[in-house]
Parts: sequence; structure tokens; C-alpha cells
Amino acid sequence: MTNPIDKKPEPDPKRESGLISRTGKWTGKQMLGPYIHAGKTLSGSLSRISLSFKELFARFRRPGTINHDDYLWSQARDEKAAFEELYVSNKWTAAGLVTQRKAIRRTKFAMIIMLWILFCLTLSSVFYIGNVFLFFAIPAGLCMIFIAGIRAFQFALFEAQLDERALFTFKQFISREDLFSRIFT
Repeated sequence: MTNPIDKKPEPDPKRESGLISRTGKWTGKQMLGPYIHAGKTLSGSLSRISLSFKELFARFRRPGTINHDDYLWSQARDEKAAFEELYVSNKWTAAGLVTQRKAIRRTKFAMIIMLWILFCLTLSSVFYIGNVFLFFAIPAGLCMIFIAGIRAFQFALFEAQLDERALFTFKQFISREDLFSRIFT
């Protein structure tokens, strides 16, 4: 007769499958948990940002809080009259416009110099930076070149508006015959 204590119990299939599924769940939580948590956090942040923008826009749309006519550039009939209206409303002086023009001109040339330096750095990064970093260096360089170029155009527009004392649009500015001389001089 065999002793019942010496007898090994037969493994329970339910318990073994439970152990496997618990191990699989634990492994899945450990592997995917940080990504799931990041996704939940990001979606929560995006919803809070969206809600804050909606509240901000709703506050601006309430009647009586903001006069929407203040956001219009001018009710003037042409560009020169619009500039004169802006000149009077901001209480500018001739000396102030000269100082402003000098600052705009310096900033425009700084943007052009920055554009040239960034172009040279981006071009030379192809030869001096490892292939792994090129995926970051070239797009970042091109983005900065683009921003510097747009800002140079913007300050050239401001300078032309001050020179001619007229508020013309960007489309009118880029269709001018003296566009490049305005930008590079």
C-alpha cells in the first residue's frame, strides 16, 4: 500500500493555464504599460489644451468684452491713408519712424546673415556629421533657413511700408519690381 503523502498530486490544468495567462498579462503590462500611460497622459493633456482654447475663444466672442473693430487695420480708402491713420493713432513721430526704420533694417540684415550662416552649416553638416545625426541636422537646418528667410522678407516688407508710408500687403510686396533690391539693400 502506498502512502498518500508520497503520492504526487496531478497538475491542475486550470491552474497551469491561469499561471500562463497571468504571466502573459504581467509581461504585456510591463512591456506596453509605459506607452499606454503616455498615450492616456497625452490625450488628457490635449483635451485640457483644447478646452482652454475653447474657453479663450468663447471669452473673446462674448458681446461687450471686445470691440471687434479694434482688430481691423483700418477703415481707410487706400494704403497711404491707412498708414497715416495708424501713424496718428499710435502717436508716432518722424524721429520715431527713423529709429524704427534703422532697427528694422538691422534686423533684416541680421536675418540675411543668419540665413547664409545656416545654409553653410547645413551644407557642411553633410560632410562633417555622422549619418545618424543627419536625420536631425538637415531638417532642423532647413527649418531654421526657412524661418530666417521668411523673417527677412517680413522685415523687408516693414521697411518698404515705412519708406513709402503705405500699408500694402505681402502679395503686393512680392509682385513689386524692386523686390530683390528692397530685400538685399
